[in-house]
Amino acid sequence: MGSRSIFYVHLGIIGLACFALLTACATTKSAHGPDGKTLRFLKGSEVFQGSHTGFILVDAESGKVLAAQQADNYFTPASNTKILTLATALAFIPDSIPSLQQAEWKGKTIWRGCADPSFLHPKFEAWQTTFLGLKSQPEQAFGMARPLSSARLGPGWAWDDANDYYSAERSDWPLYGGVMQIIQANGTARVEPPFFQSRLIDPEEPGLPASWATDPCAPYYTYRKKLQETPDTSLQCIRFMDAFKSELLADTMKHPFPMFAPEQGPQWRTVYACPSDTVFRRMMHQSDNFIAEHVLLAASGTLGDTLSEEKIIRVALDSLLPSDAHPPRWVDGSGLSRYNLITPAYLSKTLRMLWLKEDQDRLFSLFPAGGRDGTLKNWYGGASPYVFAKSGSMGGVYCLSGYLVARSGRVLIFSVMHNQFTGSNKPWKEETQALLESIRDRY
Repeated sequence: MGSRSIFYVHLGIIGLACFALLTACATTKSAHGPDGKTLRFLKGSEVFQGSHTGFILVDAESGKVLAAQQADNYFTPASNTKILTLATALAFIPDSIPSLQQAEWKGKTIWRGCADPSFLHPKFEAWQTTFLGLKSQPEQAFGMARPLSSARLGPGWAWDDANDYYSAERSDWPLYGGVMQIIQANGTARVEPPFFQSRLIDPEEPGLPASWATDPCAPYYTYRKKLQETPDTSLQCIRFMDAFKSELLADTMKHPFPMFAPEQGPQWRTVYACPSDTVFRRMMHQSDNFIAEHVLLAASGTLGDTLSEEKIIRVALDSLLPSDAHPPRWVDGSGLSRYNLITPAYLSKTLRMLWLKEDQDRLFSLFPAGGRDGTLKNWYGGASPYVFAKSGSMGGVYCLSGYLVARSGRVLIFSVMHNQFTGSNKPWKEETQALLESIRDRY
């Protein structure tokens, strides 16, 4: 072979080597570097241009940021706040929810609440061992209020939300999921629990849709009968004054349950009831605000005698949740308050903290699965679930944060937060779904 031929062979080998190197670099950048296609999608979306939108995409294993837009800006998170609540509850609440505390005092058995949201809750009927214990002591059982420093309604909760079931108040001893059920049929109304039947006031104009008194502090509740054969169930929040709780419990147990205050502090023993994950799943899957508030209160009860959301939030931010240059303003467990402000980056760090600490199957089971569970049942579906995330919405707000399993099996963490838009959030859901499907298919 001549020298010129050898030269061209070497040149070809060098060219192939360069091509392979460039291909490897391009592949590495696609897998581990800035995701240009995602950024172009975010910037080119006409829907997203109509809102204040922040986004972050992170590799769960390495923690490397793959794409980000306004990720350090603050957004109203709505029910994405429950991700912080879940992280705190997983750290402070054991395998079962603290339900009641019991003490013996001069021949009396005294009980007080631990803010257990499952107590007498109609969705947790299989886990009422503490109630059965109360019911079995008809003569010597007494109740006692527990110190509660958090107000019955959260900071920044809208007054016009107070009539709605999703704004149930906070209590040291919540009952029945915080609501009564009014089942209307054939022009009559039946109430569960029956204790409230006598407190309903017939409307002046029967035959109109159900509506409630504008003042939730009123001792009586008005309703408007629905004249139809199919039962229609509506929910109304309950106010948990101490004397009221005593009356309601006595009516449920069918024996007196007086309130009692001993001269000195007794030695309390905590009694546990419902499995914690069962409660956490309902909180996350159905976005249950009542449960979220009381889970946070229950977590605070593990730190001392007083139940205080403010205290547990402060402890969680200081010693549990990720440190950050842009820490959240976090004021309640549910996300009902618009005072809450969180960045997509902070949510992604919290999600990764959970990813590193928890078993994947358990963690994914706590979040709604796209196309299958709760608030995501009609969104983000596919042949098999690929999104495990918490949504959050209120007027002008739609957020979604959680985990995405790509075609390759790679797990990604994402947070997309839309604020300051008008009208229905459906276009933002549809565009967010298109964004996540694109990411799923490319990784």
